[in-house]
Amino acid sequence: MHGDAPGSHKSKHKGADVAIPSVRKLGTWDGVFLPVMLSIWGILVYVRMGYFLSQVGIVGTAASFVCGYLTTTMTTLSISAISTNGTVKGGGPYYMLSRSLGPEFGGSIGLMFYAGTLLSAVLNTVAFTEPLLSNFGQKQGDVSHVFPEGTNWHILYSSILFTLCTVICMTGAQMFARASTFLSTFIIASTGMILLSFATRQPFVDEEKSVYYTGWSMDTFRENLWPDLQPIAQGRPSETIGSVLGVLFPACIGIMAGASMSSSLRKPSKSIPKGTLWAVLLTFILYMTMVLCLGATTRRITLRENFNVLQEINILPIVVPVGAIITSVTSTLSGVLSSASVLQAIAKDDLFA
Repeated sequence: MHGDAPGSHKSKHKGADVAIPSVRKLGTWDGVFLPVMLSIWGILVYVRMGYFLSQVGIVGTAASFVCGYLTTTMTTLSISAISTNGTVKGGGPYYMLSRSLGPEFGGSIGLMFYAGTLLSAVLNTVAFTEPLLSNFGQKQGDVSHVFPEGTNWHILYSSILFTLCTVICMTGAQMFARASTFLSTFIIASTGMILLSFATRQPFVDEEKSVYYTGWSMDTFRENLWPDLQPIAQGRPSETIGSVLGVLFPACIGIMAGASMSSSLRKPSKSIPKGTLWAVLLTFILYMTMVLCLGATTRRITLRENFNVLQEINILPIVVPVGAIITSVTSTLSGVLSSASVLQAIAKDDLFA
Protein backbone atom coordinates (compact mmCIF):
# COMPACT_ATOMS: atom_id res chain seq x y z
CA MET A 1 0.00 0.00 0.00
CA HIS A 2 1.17 3.50 -0.76
CA GLY A 3 -0.51 5.30 2.15
CA ASP A 4 0.80 5.42 5.70
CA ALA A 5 -1.28 4.05 8.52
CA PRO A 6 -3.12 6.78 10.39
CA GLY A 7 -1.29 8.07 13.45
CA SER A 8 2.06 6.62 12.45
CA HIS A 9 5.41 7.94 11.26
CA LYS A 10 7.49 6.03 8.74
CA SER A 11 11.27 5.92 8.75
CA LYS A 12 13.68 3.89 6.67
CA HIS A 13 16.40 1.64 8.01
CA LYS A 14 18.41 -0.21 5.33
CA GLY A 15 15.54 -0.05 2.90
CA ALA A 16 12.83 -1.26 5.28
CA ASP A 17 9.95 0.96 6.30
CA VAL A 18 9.28 0.97 10.00
CA ALA A 19 6.09 2.52 11.34
CA ILE A 20 6.63 4.39 14.58
CA PRO A 21 3.42 5.00 16.51
CA SER A 22 2.40 8.56 17.17
CA VAL A 23 2.76 7.95 20.93
CA ARG A 24 6.41 8.85 20.43
CA LYS A 25 6.23 12.59 20.79
CA LEU A 26 9.61 13.63 22.17
CA GLY A 27 12.18 15.27 19.91
CA THR A 28 15.94 15.76 20.13
CA TRP A 29 15.74 18.68 22.57
CA ASP A 30 13.37 17.35 25.23
CA GLY A 31 13.90 13.63 24.64
CA VAL A 32 17.70 13.39 24.41
CA PHE A 33 19.63 16.65 24.83
CA LEU A 34 18.02 17.82 28.08
CA PRO A 35 18.04 14.42 29.86
CA VAL A 36 21.69 13.81 28.93
CA MET A 37 22.83 17.31 29.81
CA LEU A 38 21.00 17.27 33.16
CA SER A 39 22.39 13.82 33.96
CA ILE A 40 25.99 14.84 33.25
CA TRP A 41 25.78 18.31 34.79
CA GLY A 42 25.18 16.91 38.23
CA ILE A 43 25.46 17.94 41.84
CA LEU A 44 29.22 17.28 41.99
CA VAL A 45 29.72 20.61 40.20
CA TYR A 46 28.18 22.46 43.12
CA VAL A 47 29.58 20.55 46.10
CA ARG A 48 32.93 19.02 45.04
CA MET A 49 34.58 21.26 42.42
CA GLY A 50 36.68 22.92 45.13
CA TYR A 51 37.76 19.48 46.38
CA PHE A 52 39.00 18.48 42.93
CA LEU A 53 41.02 21.65 42.44
CA SER A 54 42.47 21.65 45.96
CA GLN A 55 43.79 18.10 45.58
CA VAL A 56 44.94 17.72 41.97
CA GLY A 57 45.05 21.33 40.82
CA ILE A 58 43.90 22.83 37.56
CA VAL A 59 46.10 20.52 35.48
CA GLY A 60 44.99 17.36 37.27
CA THR A 61 41.30 18.29 37.27
CA ALA A 62 41.33 19.20 33.57
CA ALA A 63 43.23 16.01 32.72
CA SER A 64 40.74 13.93 34.75
CA PHE A 65 37.81 15.46 32.91
CA VAL A 66 39.54 14.83 29.57
CA CYS A 67 40.07 11.15 30.48
CA GLY A 68 36.47 10.80 31.65
CA TYR A 69 35.10 12.45 28.54
CA LEU A 70 37.27 10.36 26.23
CA THR A 71 35.63 7.29 27.72
CA THR A 72 32.10 8.67 27.44
CA THR A 73 32.71 10.06 23.94
CA MET A 74 33.90 6.70 22.64
CA THR A 75 30.77 5.11 24.10
CA THR A 76 28.61 7.85 22.57
CA LEU A 77 30.11 7.27 19.13
CA SER A 78 29.43 3.53 19.43
CA ILE A 79 25.81 4.23 20.40
CA SER A 80 25.49 6.64 17.50
CA ALA A 81 26.81 4.09 15.02
CA ILE A 82 24.40 1.41 16.24
CA SER A 83 21.37 3.70 16.45
CA THR A 84 21.84 5.11 12.94
CA ASN A 85 22.20 1.68 11.32
CA GLY A 86 19.12 -0.07 12.59
CA THR A 87 15.74 0.19 14.23
CA VAL A 88 15.83 1.48 17.82
CA LYS A 89 12.92 0.44 20.00
CA GLY A 90 12.25 0.56 23.73
CA GLY A 91 15.11 -0.20 26.09
CA GLY A 92 17.72 2.04 24.49
CA PRO A 93 21.21 0.62 25.09
CA TYR A 94 19.87 -2.80 26.06
CA TYR A 95 17.89 -3.09 22.83
CA MET A 96 20.85 -2.02 20.71
CA LEU A 97 23.26 -4.41 22.41
CA SER A 98 20.91 -7.40 22.44
CA ARG A 99 20.18 -6.99 18.71
CA SER A 100 23.85 -6.46 17.85
CA LEU A 101 25.62 -8.96 20.14
CA GLY A 102 22.83 -11.40 20.87
CA PRO A 103 20.45 -11.89 23.82
CA GLU A 104 23.11 -13.47 26.07
CA PHE A 105 25.41 -10.44 26.02
CA GLY A 106 22.54 -7.98 25.75
CA GLY A 107 20.66 -9.43 28.70
CA SER A 108 23.65 -9.58 31.05
CA ILE A 109 24.87 -6.10 30.14
CA GLY A 110 21.31 -4.79 30.30
CA LEU A 111 20.87 -6.02 33.88
CA MET A 112 24.14 -4.38 34.93
CA PHE A 113 23.14 -1.19 33.18
CA TYR A 114 19.77 -1.25 34.94
CA ALA A 115 21.42 -1.70 38.34
CA GLY A 116 24.04 0.97 37.66
CA THR A 117 21.50 3.52 36.45
CA LEU A 118 19.23 2.89 39.42
CA LEU A 119 22.14 3.20 41.87
CA SER A 120 23.12 6.46 40.17
CA ALA A 121 19.65 7.78 40.92
CA VAL A 122 20.03 6.69 44.54
CA LEU A 123 23.41 8.46 44.72
CA ASN A 124 21.73 11.70 43.70
CA THR A 125 19.05 11.32 46.35
CA VAL A 126 21.77 10.93 48.98
CA ALA A 127 23.70 13.93 47.61
CA PHE A 128 20.46 15.93 47.67
CA THR A 129 20.55 16.13 51.47
CA GLU A 130 23.94 17.88 51.67
CA PRO A 131 23.00 21.24 50.09
CA LEU A 132 19.51 20.98 51.62
CA LEU A 133 20.71 20.72 55.21
CA SER A 134 23.81 22.90 54.89
CA ASN A 135 21.52 25.75 53.87
CA PHE A 136 18.16 24.94 55.48
CA GLY A 137 19.08 22.62 58.38
CA GLN A 138 18.03 23.51 61.92
CA LYS A 139 21.62 23.51 63.20
CA GLN A 140 23.93 24.30 60.29
CA GLY A 141 21.62 26.11 57.89
CA ASP A 142 23.20 29.21 56.32
CA VAL A 143 19.97 30.52 54.79
CA SER A 144 17.34 29.44 57.34
CA HIS A 145 16.75 26.82 60.03
CA VAL A 146 13.87 24.63 58.87
CA PHE A 147 14.67 20.93 58.49
CA PRO A 148 15.70 18.63 61.35
CA GLU A 149 19.12 16.99 61.01
CA GLY A 150 20.52 13.57 61.78
CA THR A 151 21.11 10.22 60.08
CA ASN A 152 17.48 9.13 60.18
CA TRP A 153 16.36 12.48 58.78
CA HIS A 154 18.90 12.13 55.96
CA ILE A 155 17.41 8.77 55.03
CA LEU A 156 13.87 10.17 55.23
CA TYR A 157 14.62 13.13 52.94
CA SER A 158 16.34 10.88 50.40
CA SER A 159 13.46 8.40 50.49
CA ILE A 160 10.87 11.15 49.97
CA LEU A 161 12.76 12.50 46.95
CA PHE A 162 13.13 9.04 45.43
CA THR A 163 9.44 8.29 45.95
CA LEU A 164 8.31 11.58 44.39
CA CYS A 165 10.57 11.08 41.37
CA THR A 166 9.25 7.54 40.92
CA VAL A 167 5.65 8.79 40.99
CA ILE A 168 6.43 11.44 38.36
CA CYS A 169 8.11 8.89 36.10
CA MET A 170 5.19 6.47 36.47
CA THR A 171 2.93 9.05 34.83
CA GLY A 172 4.92 8.71 31.59
CA ALA A 173 7.72 10.20 29.53
CA GLN A 174 5.69 13.30 28.70
CA MET A 175 5.46 14.30 32.37
CA PHE A 176 9.18 13.59 32.78
CA ALA A 177 9.99 15.82 29.80
CA ARG A 178 7.81 18.65 31.10
CA ALA A 179 9.34 18.42 34.58
CA SER A 180 12.89 18.35 33.16
CA THR A 181 12.24 21.35 30.91
CA PHE A 182 10.79 23.36 33.79
CA LEU A 183 13.55 22.47 36.25
CA SER A 184 16.31 23.01 33.69
CA THR A 185 15.55 26.74 33.65
CA PHE A 186 16.66 26.98 37.29
CA ILE A 187 19.85 25.02 36.60
CA ILE A 188 20.69 27.21 33.60
CA ALA A 189 20.08 30.34 35.68
CA SER A 190 22.22 28.97 38.51
CA THR A 191 25.10 28.09 36.18
CA GLY A 192 24.89 31.46 34.45
CA MET A 193 24.96 33.27 37.80
CA ILE A 194 28.05 31.32 38.89
CA LEU A 195 29.92 32.28 35.71
CA LEU A 196 28.71 35.88 35.99
CA SER A 197 30.03 36.05 39.57
CA PHE A 198 33.52 35.12 38.39
CA ALA A 199 33.40 38.04 35.95
CA THR A 200 31.95 40.70 38.27
CA ARG A 201 32.73 39.82 41.91
CA GLN A 202 35.35 42.03 43.57
CA PRO A 203 38.14 40.44 45.67
CA PHE A 204 37.24 39.90 49.33
CA VAL A 205 38.26 37.93 52.43
CA ASP A 206 36.08 36.18 54.99
CA GLU A 207 38.46 34.60 57.50
CA GLU A 208 35.64 33.07 59.57
CA LYS A 209 34.64 30.87 56.61
CA SER A 210 38.19 30.59 55.19
CA VAL A 211 37.18 32.41 52.01
CA TYR A 212 40.00 34.16 50.15
CA TYR A 213 38.70 35.36 46.82
CA THR A 214 41.40 37.21 44.86
CA GLY A 215 39.54 37.80 41.62
CA TRP A 216 41.41 37.06 38.40
CA SER A 217 45.03 36.64 39.46
CA MET A 218 48.01 34.97 37.82
CA ASP A 219 49.47 34.28 41.27
CA THR A 220 46.30 32.41 42.26
CA PHE A 221 46.35 30.53 38.96
CA ARG A 222 49.96 29.40 39.56
CA GLU A 223 49.16 28.45 43.16
CA ASN A 224 46.33 26.15 42.02
CA LEU A 225 48.02 24.83 38.87
CA TRP A 226 49.63 21.61 40.09
CA PRO A 227 48.47 18.74 42.36
CA ASP A 228 48.90 18.97 46.14
CA LEU A 229 47.38 15.83 47.63
CA GLN A 230 46.45 16.22 51.29
CA PRO A 231 44.12 14.42 53.76
CA ILE A 232 40.63 15.92 53.85
CA ALA A 233 40.42 15.43 57.63
CA GLN A 234 42.80 14.90 60.52
CA GLY A 235 43.74 11.29 61.12
CA ARG A 236 43.00 10.23 57.56
CA PRO A 237 45.62 9.31 54.93
CA SER A 238 46.33 11.70 52.10
CA GLU A 239 44.12 11.53 49.05
CA THR A 240 45.42 9.80 45.92
CA ILE A 241 44.95 10.44 42.24
CA GLY A 242 42.77 7.35 42.12
CA SER A 243 40.52 8.43 44.97
CA VAL A 244 40.02 11.89 43.45
CA LEU A 245 39.30 10.41 40.02
CA GLY A 246 36.81 8.03 41.63
CA VAL A 247 34.86 10.99 42.97
CA LEU A 248 35.17 12.99 39.75
CA PHE A 249 34.29 10.34 37.17
CA PRO A 250 30.54 10.20 38.03
CA ALA A 251 30.44 13.84 36.87
CA CYS A 252 31.19 12.59 33.33
CA ILE A 253 28.55 9.88 33.06
CA GLY A 254 24.89 10.11 32.12
CA ILE A 255 25.16 9.75 28.35
CA MET A 256 22.70 6.84 28.29
CA ALA A 257 19.82 8.98 29.55
CA GLY A 258 18.83 9.90 26.00
CA ALA A 259 19.24 6.40 24.54
CA SER A 260 17.07 5.01 27.32
CA MET A 261 14.25 7.28 26.12
CA SER A 262 14.23 5.59 22.70
CA SER A 263 10.69 4.24 23.06
CA SER A 264 9.38 7.80 23.51
CA LEU A 265 11.29 9.49 20.65
CA ARG A 266 9.82 10.46 17.30
CA LYS A 267 13.05 9.74 15.41
CA PRO A 268 15.41 7.82 17.71
CA SER A 269 17.96 7.08 14.98
CA LYS A 270 18.51 10.81 14.47
CA SER A 271 17.81 12.19 17.93
CA ILE A 272 20.04 9.87 19.96
CA PRO A 273 23.40 10.64 18.29
CA LYS A 274 22.67 14.32 17.69
CA GLY A 275 21.30 15.12 21.14
CA THR A 276 23.89 13.06 23.03
CA LEU A 277 26.92 14.47 21.21
CA TRP A 278 25.77 18.07 21.63
CA ALA A 279 25.11 17.50 25.36
CA VAL A 280 28.55 15.94 25.83
CA LEU A 281 30.24 18.86 24.04
CA LEU A 282 28.35 21.55 25.96
CA THR A 283 28.94 20.03 29.40
CA PHE A 284 32.64 19.51 28.66
CA ILE A 285 33.01 23.20 27.74
CA LEU A 286 31.16 24.22 30.91
CA TYR A 287 33.32 21.96 33.10
CA MET A 288 36.56 23.34 31.63
CA THR A 289 35.29 26.90 32.03
CA MET A 290 34.38 26.25 35.66
CA VAL A 291 37.79 24.71 36.41
CA LEU A 292 39.70 27.64 34.91
CA CYS A 293 37.49 30.30 36.52
CA LEU A 294 37.58 28.81 40.02
CA GLY A 295 41.28 27.95 39.83
CA ALA A 296 42.26 31.47 38.75
CA THR A 297 40.19 33.41 41.29
CA THR A 298 40.12 31.49 44.59
CA ARG A 299 43.05 30.57 46.82
CA ARG A 300 43.81 26.94 47.56
CA ILE A 301 43.12 27.20 51.28
CA THR A 302 39.52 28.13 50.45
CA LEU A 303 39.14 25.28 47.98
CA ARG A 304 40.46 22.85 50.57
CA GLU A 305 38.54 24.01 53.64
CA ASN A 306 35.20 25.26 52.29
CA PHE A 307 33.25 22.94 49.99
CA ASN A 308 30.55 25.62 49.63
CA VAL A 309 33.03 27.89 47.87
CA LEU A 310 30.80 28.48 44.84
CA GLN A 311 28.04 29.71 47.12
CA GLU A 312 30.36 31.88 49.21
CA ILE A 313 31.75 33.80 46.22
CA ASN A 314 28.47 34.12 44.34
CA ILE A 315 26.86 37.54 43.96
CA LEU A 316 23.49 35.87 44.65
CA PRO A 317 24.39 32.99 47.02
CA ILE A 318 20.93 31.38 47.17
CA VAL A 319 21.06 30.30 43.51
CA VAL A 320 23.84 27.77 44.21
CA PRO A 321 21.98 25.59 46.77
CA VAL A 322 18.82 25.89 44.67
CA GLY A 323 20.75 24.73 41.60
CA ALA A 324 22.35 21.89 43.56
CA ILE A 325 19.01 20.68 44.93
CA ILE A 326 17.27 20.88 41.56
CA THR A 327 20.05 19.12 39.68
CA SER A 328 19.74 16.28 42.21
CA VAL A 329 16.04 16.06 41.40
CA THR A 330 16.56 16.06 37.60
CA SER A 331 19.34 13.46 37.78
CA THR A 332 17.16 11.25 39.98
CA LEU A 333 14.24 11.58 37.56
CA SER A 334 16.47 10.62 34.66
CA GLY A 335 17.96 7.64 36.48
CA VAL A 336 14.59 6.26 37.58
CA LEU A 337 13.01 6.53 34.13
CA SER A 338 16.08 5.18 32.30
CA SER A 339 16.44 2.16 34.56
CA ALA A 340 12.72 1.40 34.33
CA SER A 341 12.82 1.51 30.52
CA VAL A 342 15.70 -0.95 30.41
CA LEU A 343 14.09 -3.37 32.86
CA GLN A 344 10.80 -3.21 30.93
CA ALA A 345 12.58 -4.04 27.67
CA ILE A 346 14.37 -6.99 29.27
CA ALA A 347 11.07 -8.28 30.68
CA LYS A 348 9.35 -8.00 27.29
CA ASP A 349 12.05 -10.14 25.66
CA ASP A 350 11.37 -12.86 28.25
CA LEU A 351 15.07 -13.83 28.41
CA PHE A 352 14.93 -15.74 31.67
CA ALA A 353 11.81 -17.79 31.10
